[in-house]
Amino acid sequence: MKPLISVALLLVAAAGIPSCLGQLVWVNDCSATFKLGLQENVPVGTRLCTLAATYNNNSARVTYEAVSDNFNVNTTTGVLSMARIIDRETIDPASRDTVLLTVRARYNPASLSIEAAITITILDVNDNQPQFEGQPYSASVSEAAPNGTVFYSGIVATDSDAGTNAELTLSCINCAKFHLFQTRLAANRYQGSLMLVEPVDYEQDTYYIVTVLAKDSSATNPLNRTVNVIVTIGDAQDTPPVFRDRYISFTITENNTVVSALGYVEARDGDGGDNLGRPVVLDIVNDPIGAFLFRATLDPLLSSVYYRGELVLKPGAVLDREAWYGNFYSFNISATEIYSKSNTTKTDAVRQNAVEIIVIDINDNIPAFVDGPIFNVTTPENLANLSVIGGLDILVRDADGTSRYNTMNVSVQSSTYANVFAITPSTVVGQGTCNLLVMDSTKLDYEVPAYREHEVVLLLQEAGTTEKFSSSATIYIRLTDINDNAPTFGGNSSFFQFSVLEIRPVGWLVGHVRATDRDSGLLGEVTHSLSGSNADKLSINATTGQLNLAKPLNYDIEKEFSVTVVATDGGGLSSAAVVYINVQDYNDKAPYFSQDRYTATINEQSTILIPPLVLKTNDTDTTVPIKFSIISGNTPDNGFRIVNQNSSLLNGELIITRSGGFNFTDTPSGTFGRFILHVLAQDEGDPPLNATTIVEISLRDINNNPPIFNPKNYSAVIKETTAEGTIIATLTATDADIDAETNKRITYQLQSGSVEKFTINSLTGELSVARTNNFDINREGSLFYVQVVARDNGAPTQSDVASVYVTVLDANNKNPFFFQPLYIFQIVEDTPIGSLVGFVNASDQDSNARLEFTVNPTSITAMNPFSIPVTSRAPFDYLAAFQMNSSGFITTQLVMNRDAVAQVQMVAVVRDLNAELPPIQTATSTVVIQITQRSSRSPVFSAPWSVSSPQILVPMPEGLPVGTTIITLVASDPSTNEKVTNFRVIPGSDSESAFTLDSRTGTLTLNKVLDYENRINKRLSVIVEARTSANTTALCTVYVIIEDINDNPPVFLSSSYAFLVSEDTRYPQEFGLVVATDADSGDYGTLRYSLRGTGSELFFLDPVFGTIRPAPGVTLDREAKSQFDFLVRATDNPTASTAATQRYTDVPLTVTLTDVNDNAPTFTNPTFEVSIFENIPAGSVIITLTASDPDSGVNGIVGFAIRSGNELGYFGLNPTTGALRVSTSLLGKPSRSYVLSVTATDGGTPPQSTEHRLTVTVRSVSETRGNPVVTYPIEGRSYATVEEAPIGTPILQVTARDPDSSGENMTFLLGGTDASKFAINASTGWISSRVRLDREAQATYQLVAFVRDGSGLETLAPVLFAISLTDINDNPPVFAGCNLQPVPVVVPENVYNREINTFTACDPDISPNNGLTYRITCGNEAGYFAVGRDTGVLSVVKPIDREARSQYLLCLMANSTLPVVPPGSASPANQSQLMVLVNVQDEDDNGPTAESAVQIAYLASDVIYNTQVTTLAVTDPDLPSNWNHVYSVQRSVFTSADRSKVNSPADGAFRVDSSAGVLRSGFLNYASYIGGTFDVDVLVSDSRSRTARVNVRVNILGEENRLRYVVSMTPVQALGVAQQLIDNVTAMVRSSGLTLTFQRVSLHATTASGAEQNTADVCFAVAGSESQILTLRQAKATLDKGVSSSLDSLYSEFKVQSIGYCNSYSLFKTYNYLGIEGYWWLFTAMSAIIIPFALGLVGFMMVLYNKYETMCTALQYQ
Repeated sequence: MKPLISVALLLVAAAGIPSCLGQLVWVNDCSATFKLGLQENVPVGTRLCTLAATYNNNSARVTYEAVSDNFNVNTTTGVLSMARIIDRETIDPASRDTVLLTVRARYNPASLSIEAAITITILDVNDNQPQFEGQPYSASVSEAAPNGTVFYSGIVATDSDAGTNAELTLSCINCAKFHLFQTRLAANRYQGSLMLVEPVDYEQDTYYIVTVLAKDSSATNPLNRTVNVIVTIGDAQDTPPVFRDRYISFTITENNTVVSALGYVEARDGDGGDNLGRPVVLDIVNDPIGAFLFRATLDPLLSSVYYRGELVLKPGAVLDREAWYGNFYSFNISATEIYSKSNTTKTDAVRQNAVEIIVIDINDNIPAFVDGPIFNVTTPENLANLSVIGGLDILVRDADGTSRYNTMNVSVQSSTYANVFAITPSTVVGQGTCNLLVMDSTKLDYEVPAYREHEVVLLLQEAGTTEKFSSSATIYIRLTDINDNAPTFGGNSSFFQFSVLEIRPVGWLVGHVRATDRDSGLLGEVTHSLSGSNADKLSINATTGQLNLAKPLNYDIEKEFSVTVVATDGGGLSSAAVVYINVQDYNDKAPYFSQDRYTATINEQSTILIPPLVLKTNDTDTTVPIKFSIISGNTPDNGFRIVNQNSSLLNGELIITRSGGFNFTDTPSGTFGRFILHVLAQDEGDPPLNATTIVEISLRDINNNPPIFNPKNYSAVIKETTAEGTIIATLTATDADIDAETNKRITYQLQSGSVEKFTINSLTGELSVARTNNFDINREGSLFYVQVVARDNGAPTQSDVASVYVTVLDANNKNPFFFQPLYIFQIVEDTPIGSLVGFVNASDQDSNARLEFTVNPTSITAMNPFSIPVTSRAPFDYLAAFQMNSSGFITTQLVMNRDAVAQVQMVAVVRDLNAELPPIQTATSTVVIQITQRSSRSPVFSAPWSVSSPQILVPMPEGLPVGTTIITLVASDPSTNEKVTNFRVIPGSDSESAFTLDSRTGTLTLNKVLDYENRINKRLSVIVEARTSANTTALCTVYVIIEDINDNPPVFLSSSYAFLVSEDTRYPQEFGLVVATDADSGDYGTLRYSLRGTGSELFFLDPVFGTIRPAPGVTLDREAKSQFDFLVRATDNPTASTAATQRYTDVPLTVTLTDVNDNAPTFTNPTFEVSIFENIPAGSVIITLTASDPDSGVNGIVGFAIRSGNELGYFGLNPTTGALRVSTSLLGKPSRSYVLSVTATDGGTPPQSTEHRLTVTVRSVSETRGNPVVTYPIEGRSYATVEEAPIGTPILQVTARDPDSSGENMTFLLGGTDASKFAINASTGWISSRVRLDREAQATYQLVAFVRDGSGLETLAPVLFAISLTDINDNPPVFAGCNLQPVPVVVPENVYNREINTFTACDPDISPNNGLTYRITCGNEAGYFAVGRDTGVLSVVKPIDREARSQYLLCLMANSTLPVVPPGSASPANQSQLMVLVNVQDEDDNGPTAESAVQIAYLASDVIYNTQVTTLAVTDPDLPSNWNHVYSVQRSVFTSADRSKVNSPADGAFRVDSSAGVLRSGFLNYASYIGGTFDVDVLVSDSRSRTARVNVRVNILGEENRLRYVVSMTPVQALGVAQQLIDNVTAMVRSSGLTLTFQRVSLHATTASGAEQNTADVCFAVAGSESQILTLRQAKATLDKGVSSSLDSLYSEFKVQSIGYCNSYSLFKTYNYLGIEGYWWLFTAMSAIIIPFALGLVGFMMVLYNKYETMCTALQYQ
């Protein structure tokens, strides 16, 4: 609209004034100013324009005025301004947005005036928001409405502005399912309509809140307004019925004809709202046998919309569970909606649901043998034990359907022979096949007629029922014969021997070898035959087994041969016997050696030839032994000797009689370590004949000496900068062996320790540095250890180890460093010359560093007070203003001039004057000196800060967590004492970004974890500036001194140690060294060593130096124990008063003892007396000597020799086997006793020997008077046989001689105490067992052997001897006292390499069969445990975290070292296993942890002091006994509801129980804090200074925040269920983001009836999704009755009447059953009587009265 301006000018001349006086005219009437109009809302006083008029071109004495309420004019100056704000929208519309302004000018002396009328158009400003008419808006739409339906057009928006400011756009903010379109009704009036664009579902959402936005079109300041439209969704009939229960199940007993009604099924219309009420009818669908029907009703349940149908079993219908449908009988039911009760026509709204009838089984079936009750079976004999009788499948069944009724026991009720058969399985559930097992196969032997038929009766009976229904069956078993017996030869022998002279003719009877067979019929008929290469030399009778000579014999061609007699039965089984034929000859030829020359080798100091040297001769016709002798080359002491070999009279074995063997010095000169022997072999013929040979023996060096280091320990001192290849030590080992190429040749090698630091020359042993600059003592320490091994090249290799300890000295090779990268100092401008400004400090890791400080003169710069760089040295010479001395102290050299220079900056340089490598070592730091004005308002920090010393030192232990408060700096303005609340860190002063500063509080906290050990600089600094409100500042340098704590365990240089120690080592000889380091400093890094484990008392470990040696007075014995397994522990902080402040590390250490020859052999023979007859054949063994030596290797090898008593040479002793033989015929020799001195000598150096006297008595044959004599066994001897050998096993053969006959017809007999347990073959003398021989039952049996010859003469002196049983491993180990319960043990967590317990099992067997090993077979999958293989010591080998797992169930198995032979009295298998329950003992290794970062709590405003608010939700993975939590309130701040106060300090608002963690109120009341929240920071720490922080947000509740449920029960009853009610409601509404918090229970009261004893108030608060407190109005939509059927059901259960405000002044509280608020009038009356004595009660009464009034007012609104 274009503005219209009309200006009328009237010139009026005063009457009577002459025209010559001139004219009053307008120079500016302001009409041009308003030509384009005037904007509305121009502020009052705004200058618009200046009126100007002249009289005769002169403006003096002209005055101005304006006729308008909207404008003012200065009468003198003519300035026109706004008198009031014009609002365009309030102007009369008839004026068309215009106002009229009339202005006048007067010239008073002439009484002249002029005026101008100006019409001003008021321009619109967008100062009005759009408005919605006809609020509130609500609409509805049916869920059945199609998309595109316009369902609401009642939204009208207007805007009173004009033009584009009134052009509106309507839009929808949250219209997911709707569309908003608009229609323009007028220039500033618009209509909005809602259209449905997506389907809506009443069952999902019953209403929507649509927000409509109206926004004008202003380009500069658009305004808008929103309005909510509640769209209600109308229900349509579109949902099928719903069942109350998704899973419908009923139970009925099978065959039930009594109970007909099973239960109810309920369904309702699936729609909601107005369509909820359609009735529902129920029907049965696909009932398999039509057993059920519904009794239904169209009347819904009381107070419900569900329709019920009663499920009924039809009359006559019976459910047999076993028929076909099993446990469950299933069908469907349908729920169909009908139009109404009067119109029962079914609609298409139908839903089906499954019904499951659980049919309960009863015991109505008898178990039965399906194929019985008679079974016939034929089976072959001799089935093995536990074999199944074939062809016999016994099927049993019980048709009942549950294990309660169909579990059956099957057993053998009777049988022809007891315990022959068993049935398996013995228990069957439902149906199963049983088998008949053979338990005693001896009763299935067809060869015993009585065993050929068996009858077995089986019983099948219910197991768990009261009826015990049963049935039986009979099995008839017939055996068939099989060919199960092979022929056996007479005497059960498979060996026969006959002697035949070579002159016997063909057909000569050699002997009989006959076999028989136990099988019947043709199977038992036996035929004999010969086989083998020599079978043609004999013939045999096929029936009788008689052997005859078939060919002539020739002794010179063949001295003996053998044939095999094969006996075959009718079934094809055969047995064989070997027949040896000895061909006898006469002596007529000389012997001869098989070789012309023999050679052998012997190790020095040994008595064993390699290989054993046997001199073999042949003499084709001699029957007497060959005698051997050494005719030349023997040693002076006859160190060599030849004896007849055991197996042949013609062979001689060369033995060494010198017990210590030979050394190289014993060999003849010039032989180069050889012996040349000339040997003669001579027979005993007449005349005697002989032969000779040469024997060459070479002596060989053996590796019997290890290399020896001397000394064992070496030390060296080097510098850090030692060059690569520098030799620091030469290790030397020597070897006493001879062979320089093998046994004596030594090589060196680095074995363990700091092997990367050094190298060693393998030939010379020179140890050198591996690389230059390879050491850093500040990082690695100054002590390095390496272990060197020296090995010879012998076989087997022997070695020795030595330890080298290298001390590295510090070299000056590191640069110095400043403690701060930036130093800032402040001085006032009037500081005197020579004053100390400050100092810089630096350090150097090198021990001999000498530091000098200087200033880099080219680095000095300056700035004036305006931060402009100063380049001129006038008027103030900033380059010469300060001086730094060599110690780093800075002083003033001039009087400061702050107007010229306000800041000087320079670079400080520190140099190490003792630098070695590199030669110049420097560091730099920036120094800033600020020159300040003298001001009394510069802030002052709290002590120990001062102006002259503006720094604070703060010691701090290492390892503190991020966020730890270091210090809170406090500064104030000294002139006003105002606390400074503006702090900052000077940029660059915190070089490591190690700290965070709270700019408001001045609290300095850690920004990262600081480790003392990994830092060169142990001191950090930061510069903090404090600034007052007057903008004055001060600086404070905070030095944080990092202190070491004991946070590093000791670390050994080796993860394990092993030392070889000769058992003859004695104190104080050292044999080992352990070294550990600790990264901590001081006492924390000082270590002490200790030794732990069985046998540790035998050794001494130096606690300081770590050297190991035998303990004083201890003699080590390898034979007693050869290896010791220890744990060596290094413990730090030795001066600590308790172990809690110490740390330790354990590593395994093994000490293995090496053998020295310190034991002499011991004879083990039971007797050293033997008797023989003179006619004993030459070469016969008389006795075998045995001896043992506990030493190892060559030290334990035993050789035997006859030292004296054998001068006549009648006897020979095998030096290796100890067999003593008769060397020559004793016939005709005197009958006497020969006392032989025999020795047993070991192979050690020097050798040790034992001597014993052996008596051999030679008896004359004539002493027997012709009676037979037992020659074996020997009188009084014991003979061993293995236990548990099968019955009938041959044990030993009794032999005898009959002086006056060939002995072929002798009969052997047996007597004695235990003769009944053994049998003896009368013909052969073989003794065998008759019973089971168990060593654990009886170890020794006493027997007497005697013999009778063919003429009836018996032995005059029967031989008493014993049979002792040799143990076999037939018993498994058994843990003593074990049972099925696990054995509990305890192990602390976080320890390892520690013994827990020792478990011991026993084995009834004897050594070596009772050797045990232990192992863990289950429960150790993570490998935390180990058990000593031989000791049974259970140890923990890895640290265990109890918080990860607190118990471990281990299976500990004890196993025999040898296999267990089955036939023994074996214990049950589980007796070798022990269950061990390891309980992990908690230790305090975890700190407290807050369960949530913020913990929400609620507190009523009227609580009393010390009321419990909440218990802090703090946990600790450790057990509560190790928590030791200490709680303390660190900070309390308050934020009001209107946020007028935010984090306002509120010290003392809350307190916390230091040990229980219960937060309690600290104020007397919180009435002034209602609606606000307190944030309470609580610090939780434990005994090890580990901390956690909990923030508790306490919401203060007023009356409007506390809601109540009114419940129909007494307060006591309500108190018992209140928490459950609140919890259940919270669970139901949690999806809405609401949480209810129970407050208290009160007696309900109303104004009408007062207190109601049977009604109570349950008070609670409601919090939203962000823990904000909600009022009743906010919570009502979710919690009120009628909102949710599930809530209504819960309210009904808990008798909830209503929900309303909770009155804080109830007559009944949980802590005060009878309040006194209602009795104010009584106290008022009492006070009137006793007022002189109770003036103090007046105030109390008034308070009570006020509370009463408040309570009454609250009750009016309940």
